[in-house]
Order: sequence, then structure tokens, then C-alpha cells
Amino acid sequence: MSWDLLDFIAAGVLIGGTALGVFLFLRVSRTAAYRIAAICGVLGCLALVWMNAAVGFIGAAANDFNMLYLAVPLAGLAGALISRARSRGLALTAIAMAALMALMLAAGAIFMTDELAPQIIGLHLAFIALFGFSAWQFRLASQP
Repeated sequence: MSWDLLDFIAAGVLIGGTALGVFLFLRVSRTAAYRIAAICGVLGCLALVWMNAAVGFIGAAANDFNMLYLAVPLAGLAGALISRARSRGLALTAIAMAALMALMLAAGAIFMTDELAPQIIGLHLAFIALFGFSAWQFRLASQP
């Protein structure tokens, strides 16, 4: 693996942003369910971006289709800001993130059938499950 300065900067921003996100969520959390949901969501976004940048989900990393996956963590960030990190809003945000992953899988199945290996389908399903679990935990945290 041959990294240049830009790769190290990008890795630092990703890891630093993840650490900051986890720290901020843990500061506002009141329940274990909220903490579990936040950690799953933030680490899921890190894994999604890191893997996509390293090798890409559909075809090679240079495939333009892979840029669409940035919509998932951006939706998470927007949802966290709009909901002011409240459990109910974050539950809806995590559902939207899971739905976006399902949409990416469907679009890949329709438009990139030659490059959609069974492992890629499983990876998408794992992210859908992770964000779905996060939504469930946020929903539990919103209950009195």
C-alpha cells in the first residue's frame, strides 16, 4: 500500500471526525440504548466511507457510482443536526440511512449487474442491518 500525504490527511479527518462524533453523542446520551445506537451509526459510517474509498463497492474505487454512497453519512449528519441529536429524530435518520443503502443495492442490481458480486450484496445487507439496529436502539432510547 502506497499512501501519499493526501491519503494520510483523509484518514486523519475520517478517524478524527469519527472520534468527535462518538464523543459528542456520548456527551448528550442518557441511556445505554442511545450510546449503542450512536456508536453503531458513527462507526458504520466510518466503515462505509473507508471501504468505499479503499476499494469501492461497485466495481473499482474509481467507479463514479461509488460516489453516491457518500449520501448515507451525509444523510446521517443532516439528520443529527436537524433533530438536534434527539433519539426519535435519530431513529428516523437511521431508517433513512438503511433505506439509502437498500436503494444503492437496488440501483447496483439494475445498472451494474456485471459488477455486483454476491459478497457486495451481503455487504449491503450488513450495512442495512447495522443502520436498522441503530434505528431500533434509538427508538428504544426515545421511550420514557
